[in-house]
Amino acid sequence: FFVRNIPPAKKVSEDICRDVIAGQFGADVIKSFSVMLANIHVPLITAEDTWGLISQDERRAFFSLVSRFAMSLTDVVETIDFRASMKLQDPNLPDITTELDKIAGLADMETPPAETLEKLTQVAAHWKAAAEAFLDHHDPTLESFQDVGPDAPLRY
Repeated sequence: FFVRNIPPAKKVSEDICRDVIAGQFGADVIKSFSVMLANIHVPLITAEDTWGLISQDERRAFFSLVSRFAMSLTDVVETIDFRASMKLQDPNLPDITTELDKIAGLADMETPPAETLEKLTQVAAHWKAAAEAFLDHHDPTLESFQDVGPDAPLRY
């Protein structure tokens, strides 16, 4: 995308980076919106001088809210990235990649070796416990009746 942050009648100067904002959107909507808010909208509204009858105090309050929202959105993106990234396998768990190759080579009704079954069972139990812990997690701020703001569900 390209966005001019100068009036339409004004020519772009030699310092094009000052007059034109450029960027790229990705497939992730939340990340793209976060980038657009931080790199386009916030600079444009802070540079705007024609706010009409809006007082400086109201303008500062608005900037503060937009800035807090942008920071919350950045936190959400970081949280999503962290949760979506593949965590390194627990070093205490057996490496099952070689075991999966052994199973793939078995005939349809042939039983895998006991050692292979034990390793796969251990890893599956670990994954099950991790999934249960994640699903059982509760955010007490979302369960209370306090006004925690519009970004609480995003944080959760």
